[in-house]
Amino acid sequence: MLWDTYAPKLFGVCRRYCPIRTEAEEVLQEGFIKIFDKLSQYKQNGSFESWLRKIMINTALTQLRLNKKYTFELDVNELTEVFLTDTDPLKQLEAKQLMNLIQTLPYPQQSVMNLFSIDGYSHKEIAELLGITEASSRVLLHRAKAKLIEQSAHNYPLSKKYGSK
Repeated sequence: MLWDTYAPKLFGVCRRYCPIRTEAEEVLQEGFIKIFDKLSQYKQNGSFESWLRKIMINTALTQLRLNKKYTFELDVNELTEVFLTDTDPLKQLEAKQLMNLIQTLPYPQQSVMNLFSIDGYSHKEIAELLGITEASSRVLLHRAKAKLIEQSAHNYPLSKKYGSK
């Protein structure tokens, strides 16, 4: 019953972190094994679905680390934080278009974008989850947003106002 109720939603979480369907299916299976093993540890502090999502996200990130998809270098000169305004072209995209674009990002950028923008993690939490610094998390998010803006202008032209930079 637990599988039938939550597998479809949690598979969507897995697909955000593992765009290759077979990898996402493996993560879903592994995540449910962890869920069943830890079910007695759920303390009913907060949403049950949020607890399930957290386990699934951690399982996906562990899988990505094991597959060594977190190899990247950062230039110290790039350690700047970017704040997007309400005129941000990314906010003009439909959710499906944005998800398609996110799936084209390299794994570290994709994971940070998912964790920060979709799942609501802080840079500190992301750094702990991925074993990187907070500054690296910010840079990866900046790179992801810049690439998404560039791709959105190319793939989904919004208006003359938001043409390519």
